Amino acid sequence: MQNTLPWWAIALIVVVVLVVLVAMVWGWGRSKSYYGGEFDELDSPGEYDYDGDYIEGDGILGGGPFRISVRDPWYTEMLQGKKLVEARLDKKPFSTRLKAGSPVTVVRSRPHGSTEEYPGGRYKYNTKVKRIDKYKDIEALLKAEGVGKVYPGKKTAAEGVEIFREFAPDVTLPVLAIELAAPEK
Repeated sequence: MQNTLPWWAIALIVVVVLVVLVAMVWGWGRSKSYYGGEFDELDSPGEYDYDGDYIEGDGILGGGPFRISVRDPWYTEMLQGKKLVEARLDKKPFSTRLKAGSPVTVVRSRPHGSTEEYPGGRYKYNTKVKRIDKYKDIEALLKAEGVGKVYPGKKTAAEGVEIFREFAPDVTLPVLAIELAAPEK
């Protein structure tokens, strides 16, 4: 006499295995950002932060383990060496992964909701972080660093606060001043 499982037991085992496999694949894909970093409730997928080794030159994704998206006109001001400091909220991944000497890829991003094509020119460059300082809010950062270093052409902290409000409506949160090395010409 052979010891075999009834057909319904075999079918049940197959269904359970398939459900577990689907749950594993679906769960893994949902827990990782497009670039491989873990999602944080404040992160937006695909904006920055992919894991990998620093690659000199232009890699497929820009050649750096950390990516910062910057909109025009500020991206162009960075390329021209006028914008010396980037202001970001003091939150992950900026607060935990960046330090002086960290390699960074700066990428020109479109304004929110825009699908227009960019005119020619550089859309990304590799650089390194020179320093990072923490401030209690954007107004304190602008007063200490100088409005013109963060937002070239702007004269007052109030103008800078209004620009920052487009990206972070609560301007009372702690912020980081990230000074990046000038891009190579």
